[in-house]
Amino acid sequence: MDICNFAKVILTRATKDISSLQWWKKQNSENNRPILTDNYQNNNSDDNSNTIQKSYTSIFSLMERHQNYMMFMDGYPKMHVEYDYFKKRISRLQSYLTEKKYWKSGGKSEEPITTAEHRQEIKKAVTVSKKKFEEVIKDYGNDVTNFLSSGKSFNQYHRDRMAGFYESKVRAEERIEKLIRQESAGKKKSKQHHGNFENYSFDRTGFLNEMTSKPSGSDINWTLMAKKYNLQINGKFPANAGQVILEYARKQGINTQTHNKEKRVSSRDYLRRIRRAKNTIYMRNKQHSLPTPRTGKATKEDVKRKLQSGELYIGVKIAEECIP
Repeated sequence: MDICNFAKVILTRATKDISSLQWWKKQNSENNRPILTDNYQNNNSDDNSNTIQKSYTSIFSLMERHQNYMMFMDGYPKMHVEYDYFKKRISRLQSYLTEKKYWKSGGKSEEPITTAEHRQEIKKAVTVSKKKFEEVIKDYGNDVTNFLSSGKSFNQYHRDRMAGFYESKVRAEERIEKLIRQESAGKKKSKQHHGNFENYSFDRTGFLNEMTSKPSGSDINWTLMAKKYNLQINGKFPANAGQVILEYARKQGINTQTHNKEKRVSSRDYLRRIRRAKNTIYMRNKQHSLPTPRTGKATKEDVKRKLQSGELYIGVKIAEECIP
């Protein structure tokens, strides 16, 4: 729509706001500037008078609102609009500026919502929807009962979960191959799993001294290494602390590929780890991953907890667990 936001607000709000009209009338009367003249001109007014006494009500016709707008924009010719254009657009403008998503406090505030705030609201709405979806899937813990009544093993439950809520292995391989080609061609930047190293606090000197003194082929647990040197960000131990401290060592010129030879290491023993992504949907023209049921491991832990607490009853043991 080829009307600036300033004009939109005046067209849809100020042109029917009695207080705005009264203030404008008062200001222009004091400044001795002519204000609106129309067919309701008082014939008994003095010829030297440059003001017209008008009686406004809470309901204005489209013609009156257009006249009010032209009065406000008297000194700004480039902001003028024709009545036919105003009549055609006002309905859409009115709808646009009264929708809750475009205004703070649900349209009760005169301050329009910014693009960043609008995106944040969408993000919050999507997060709430996903949480509700997860609650429906869990069914307040009844997913455990459903699993036990299905007769499936935990491995079968895991296979069904991966098949129903994640992309296939073939599609995951194709996606990773395409991503590597784009990164090699410079069309896409490699994803970093850490922020600015200056934001992390840990004993850098001690860590580098230990790494330079370690012989080739050492078995290193990077997560334990991060805990040893108290790696933190914003006062918390990051969930990917091992990954962060590993990348920091690489940035400092330490060859980390010579360690952990008994393990399969990414970019040394294979090009890149392929992980199957969650199925996605498009909401508000944006891609979002679908919530998934709990993992088999989490379900198993919940089953153990409920057995210990007595929430689940599996009957009386009829045979010893270990028969001599």
